[in-house]
Amino acid sequence: MRLLYGLVKLALLMVVIWPLSVYAVQPDDLSLDQQPSIIEENPCLDSQTCYTAPDGVVWCKKKPNSDTDKSFRDCPHCPEMVHLPSRISIGKYEVTQGQWRAIAGNNPSQFTGCDNCPVEQVSWDEVQEYIKRLNQSTGKHYRLPTEKEWNMACQSGSRHKYCGSDNIDAVAWHEGNSGGRTHQVGGKQANAFGVYDMSGNVAEWTTGCCNKDCSCRTFLGGAWDSQEPNVRGDAKAGFGAMAKLLAVGFRLIRDN
Repeated sequence: MRLLYGLVKLALLMVVIWPLSVYAVQPDDLSLDQQPSIIEENPCLDSQTCYTAPDGVVWCKKKPNSDTDKSFRDCPHCPEMVHLPSRISIGKYEVTQGQWRAIAGNNPSQFTGCDNCPVEQVSWDEVQEYIKRLNQSTGKHYRLPTEKEWNMACQSGSRHKYCGSDNIDAVAWHEGNSGGRTHQVGGKQANAFGVYDMSGNVAEWTTGCCNKDCSCRTFLGGAWDSQEPNVRGDAKAGFGAMAKLLAVGFRLIRDN
């Protein structure tokens, strides 16, 4: 009788313990890429999927066929913009000669006869005047990107050598394929955010400074005349804010 009672007690104990042994997986038993991620504040847009990589970096990826992924314009002559994960928008393309002429009333570019080619030979100071007029005409707040914003848009949730690819010819007009001039914007492959020509075509002014009084400003991305190392996503150069260079143009940020 005692033996039978002991067997029944053991069976009941096993019924209680067995489910716990199946479902109570300890975090230390999981591989690094299986560890659950806790994101206290989601930095991504509703149109994006947010996840944390094993190294702790938060990435945002576009959800396919989302209406909010579509580009937009504030006016017919305004730059076409796309949303970024940081709740700002960036120019889908570099500002073109036609867009510059519509606001500034002139075209200072060396490579004329191509309204859809990026404007160049515009100084950092002249770009500020263009932005001032654009903001006045639209009631919006356009500006140049910071270096951090530019780099975030370039990498677009990845870690490629160039902005959107490890293949330079897929995404960039550079010294080896440009034929010695700029080309129409959007002629190469876009990055994962749907942004074109961040590598090559023209280098792009930013708000970054390369001296203490900010009389020298930085530009990123390389240009049609750049050798391969200068087209990489981490390449940076700078020049005086009044300089007009035929390999330097710009792209705009708009605060949403």
